[in-house]
Amino acid sequence: MASTNGVPPHGASSSSAVAAASSSTSSAVSRFLDEVLLASSTSEGPVHAWDLKTGMQLRAYKHTACGRGGLTLVGDDYLVAAHVAKCALDVWTLDRESSTHRFFVGEAIGVVAASPCGALFAAGGVDGGVFLWETSTGRLLRSWPAHFKAVSAIAFACDGGVLVTGGEDTVVTTWSVSAALDPARGADEAPASTHSWAEHALPVTGLAIARGAGSGAASLVVSCSADRTCRVWTLGGGHLLRTMRLPCALTSVAIDRCEATVYAGGADGRIFEIPLHASAAITESLGADDASGGGAAAVL
Repeated sequence: MASTNGVPPHGASSSSAVAAASSSTSSAVSRFLDEVLLASSTSEGPVHAWDLKTGMQLRAYKHTACGRGGLTLVGDDYLVAAHVAKCALDVWTLDRESSTHRFFVGEAIGVVAASPCGALFAAGGVDGGVFLWETSTGRLLRSWPAHFKAVSAIAFACDGGVLVTGGEDTVVTTWSVSAALDPARGADEAPASTHSWAEHALPVTGLAIARGAGSGAASLVVSCSADRTCRVWTLGGGHLLRTMRLPCALTSVAIDRCEATVYAGGADGRIFEIPLHASAAITESLGADDASGGGAAAVL
């Protein structure tokens, strides 16, 4: 991910690339990726890395403040955070605690995501814009208006071919990456969305994607919202498969590696454990509010 200070709004960065700082990570860094928890804060301070097995702090990446969804790994080499107080992104190589680069965007960034292979990096802005960069060169490939309000969640599909965004406008939208990067498309021409789902009643707060029965079109998208629901969609057909209703507003969602369980974080501090492939809609009486939930969901 290349970067320099003073990049013009919506413009590409200079040819200086983070890739030049380190062409590959060591085996120690690869092990580091498998075993750590990364955590950030909206207050100015470091991004902390802890060893999940021992609880020991491994590193403190300095001088940033990023909100929920504003921190991501890019491939096996870099850590990127959206600075909440500036229209800027901070970049570190994993083996250095000091930021390698800070580069500026023409819109304050709230959420970030990297493609599974690390070739692309995307960010969602507080004014509804989406930005897509090429990691190896740092070149801004495309930016476009995606939502009427702030982009509040962003994720790539498991094969990297689709970008999914959620907004404070309550809408979840999917975008074909190849269509967005089509060289025949004008620089100011926004790509057409593949699907647009407006079933949430309040802002979307999180996204998670499961591969499903295969890759690409078989993937499942799980969205969560302040409206107390998680919704499961098919990425290929765009169909709503099920709605999971929970007792409180939700702030985040994740899927386990076996793709059997959804974990939803509640605004009241609870974590809800829900079967991904539950056959029936789950009611609002789940979790701690359900005396006879029948195991449909657990509260952790």
